[in-house]
Amino acid sequence: MSVHQFLTAGVGGAALVGVGALLASPPGTPAPTKPRVDNIEIQLANSESELWWLGDGAEGGIGASLFETPNALTAGGFDPFRPFGTGGWLVGNGVDAAADCEGNACNGGHAGILFGTGGAGANGGRGGNGGLFFGVGGAGGQGLPGQTGGRGGDGGLFFGTGGAGGQGGTGVAGDAEGETGGKGGNGGEGGSGGLFFGAGGVGGQGGTGGAGYTDPLGENPPGNGGDGGDAGVGGKGGLFLGSDGSTGNGGDGGVGGTGVTGDGAAGGTGATGGNGGNGVVGGTGGAGGKGGESPTGFEGGQGGTGGNGGTGTTTGGAGGAGGEGGTGGGDPEGDGDTGGKGGTGGKGGTGGVDGGVGGAGGAGGDGGEGGEGAESSGGTGGAGGTGGQGGEGENGKGGNGGSGGIGGEGGDTLGGGSVGGDGGKGGTGGLGGPGSSGDDPGEGNPGSNGGDNDGANGGTGGAGGAGGTGAPSA
Repeated sequence: MSVHQFLTAGVGGAALVGVGALLASPPGTPAPTKPRVDNIEIQLANSESELWWLGDGAEGGIGASLFETPNALTAGGFDPFRPFGTGGWLVGNGVDAAADCEGNACNGGHAGILFGTGGAGANGGRGGNGGLFFGVGGAGGQGLPGQTGGRGGDGGLFFGTGGAGGQGGTGVAGDAEGETGGKGGNGGEGGSGGLFFGAGGVGGQGGTGGAGYTDPLGENPPGNGGDGGDAGVGGKGGLFLGSDGSTGNGGDGGVGGTGVTGDGAAGGTGATGGNGGNGVVGGTGGAGGKGGESPTGFEGGQGGTGGNGGTGTTTGGAGGAGGEGGTGGGDPEGDGDTGGKGGTGGKGGTGGVDGGVGGAGGAGGDGGEGGEGAESSGGTGGAGGTGGQGGEGENGKGGNGGSGGIGGEGGDTLGGGSVGGDGGKGGTGGLGGPGSSGDDPGEGNPGSNGGDNDGANGGTGGAGGAGGTGAPSA
């Protein structure tokens, strides 16, 4: 142990003795006759941060009122007769913030002076710090809708891991004609590790994008899904021993809204899903919206396109699934109409610059159900959507193509049995990274498995979708 560490421990111990003597006085003890100094702050060891264990008044720990009289401490919510347990000023965990908190009350309480874990934040509040000597920082609270998650609390001054950053808040859903869902909030920053030993906290995951607008009556255009939030960065590691915390994962994209119902026309196309956020693993793209139905005489609407996966440091996010095709219209005096085509799967996210793998393409949407017919066969189910292209890995392997969608079920008929829809085409495999691209990415065929990529680092083609089921005669 170095001379600096001996001195730090000695001064810290002396300070604790003085604090204990001060707090031993019962409430109501007369104030001393000598003038009292209220605003002295002595930094016992350089942590390159404020004296949080003395100074911010959070619940648990000593707070800003260390040098106040016992009456003032009690009035401020500090209990001098609770040195141990949750909220204890000497040894104890910090108090978690309440779920219905507002403002500064959403920050987690700090741990006791000696040992303890910081309390968890709520509603975007930061986590409490760990105990002065040993302790883990509390987790940051999940952000409010569309807002950034709370920062993780710092580990103990000497030893301790920083708390994890809070997840970003979910984006607000679209609530007006054609309105896109709100972007998810970014993840919170991880807390710092202890000064001597301690890893930084993991960054928070990005929030999920809000769902796009869907009219329950099927009369107004839908909205696209909102993008997922980006990941929070990891906290700094300890000065001597301790790694920095890792960045979190990206948030998933929001779901696209459902297409309008056809009224004397084909059903409307479903809206596009939101894109995934960026992170160590990119967020998954949001699913495309379902195609609109056509009550009579027209085709069902096409499913919406899935959102693209987010960029990942190690792995790109998967593309979102295509939306399901809408149901075709019935015709009591003729053939039923074709179900809508499934939506195209989203493209996989790009891998990181250090050899990350591209994300898998999204699966194609299933074809819509054919409409009911009279004497002839019902409408053919819609073809499944094409799987999304795999992401392009930079110096890494390309992502695999998405599988094709399943063909739609044929409609009920009064005559012969109806015909199911064709399966969707498999998605194209992603290209390899620069300097190691595959020659020809594989490509799936309808109703069969896709071929492998000839290039060493190209992605594999997606499987073709299965054919649809024919409906029996009524």
